[in-house]
Amino acid sequence: MAETWDEEWLNNRRFFDEDIPAEAERALHLVAHYWHDTDEAEAYLHAALGLAPNHLAISISAYKFFFYKNRLEDALPHAEACLGHALRRLNLGPDWQALEPEDADFTSWKPEARFLLFVLKAYGYVLVRLGRVAEGRAPVAKAVQLDTADRTGSNRLLNVIDRGGLDEEEEEEVRRDSPPSVIRTLHPSDTFGLLPPCRENVFHLPRKTTRQTSKKEGRHR
Repeated sequence: MAETWDEEWLNNRRFFDEDIPAEAERALHLVAHYWHDTDEAEAYLHAALGLAPNHLAISISAYKFFFYKNRLEDALPHAEACLGHALRRLNLGPDWQALEPEDADFTSWKPEARFLLFVLKAYGYVLVRLGRVAEGRAPVAKAVQLDTADRTGSNRLLNVIDRGGLDEEEEEEVRRDSPPSVIRTLHPSDTFGLLPPCRENVFHLPRKTTRQTSKKEGRHR
């Protein structure tokens, strides 16, 4: 049976303040619609990437798609692209390692500064999950340096990295308090919110015990 569409939903322009091409936005809606059919969803994601390869909304959506599909190698270049977007939006140079707290108003919690802090944290987290711990620690440490009030929760993640992961009691606490890894949409209007939440991002780090943890794709409601 041919699939019927809610054309109003499919064609609705929901990415406020973003000059995303209409066809690319439509493709992102289809990625969300076909989320549980990975091949179909990924085909629409690649269509969106082809239509607007350098657009922030597409980079965020691609990062989130691959991250929650537990395809971290594929998520990494999109995390790097998000980092580039974040730096340019603050009129900063490409060397994030050279950033200092006075380079932007990181204490104001304005969207652009907040986005950069969360991207640094997410970028480092993906690297750590890939086993590149020293590389991953650096952007998380930079987020800690810039976010002096630790509103991103980056300091906790840094501590976990330095300790080699959660112990079992801590992991159970995080598991109990963490929201499920749900994707209802790939809408990036609240861009920083599409990166791993502060409690969820420590959940998948290796334990300090020798028991092997399984790799599972995020749960979806």
